[in-house]
Amino acid sequence: MLATDIQLPSLQLPAELPYNRALHSQVAAHPLTEVLMQIRDILREKGPAVVTIAPELPLQAAVQLLVQNNIGAVVVFDGEIRGIISERDLLRRAADDVEQIASAQVRDAMTPEVITASPDADIREVMDTMTERRIRHLPVVDNGALVGIISIGDVVNALRHTVETENRFLHAYIEGRPL
Repeated sequence: MLATDIQLPSLQLPAELPYNRALHSQVAAHPLTEVLMQIRDILREKGPAVVTIAPELPLQAAVQLLVQNNIGAVVVFDGEIRGIISERDLLRRAADDVEQIASAQVRDAMTPEVITASPDADIREVMDTMTERRIRHLPVVDNGALVGIISIGDVVNALRHTVETENRFLHAYIEGRPL
């Protein structure tokens, strides 16, 4: 039997669902309809703090910063972005030669080609970029200045919040109840 041969029961819906103009206006005007859609909205929630490290410091200092701050990446910065060093970079370096870690500098293990985002970037576009490029941390740059960093977890949480808010509005609208 092919999937196209399956007969599904038809769902009987009213020809037209009732339209509640007052409720529709209330939903459209509600402040929560402005959902988190830009990177600046994520930064507003989490703050602009960015842990940075100079490229000439020992690699061990980067490891300590990651552990002390419970983060997955540090921006390599000396007045401008020089790179990013993540847990993954450290593991790759250790896999090559674990003994070199003791004498290596941050610049030896960092990823020098840093992909950044603008605060005005759309969350969904940023999520696509992070997924396609297989990166989990993205520095945020505004007019050449480092203004924050976001993780894929930050993006997922913002999108989850957006979906939950939309779901609440749709349920209220369908049920004809105020928000």
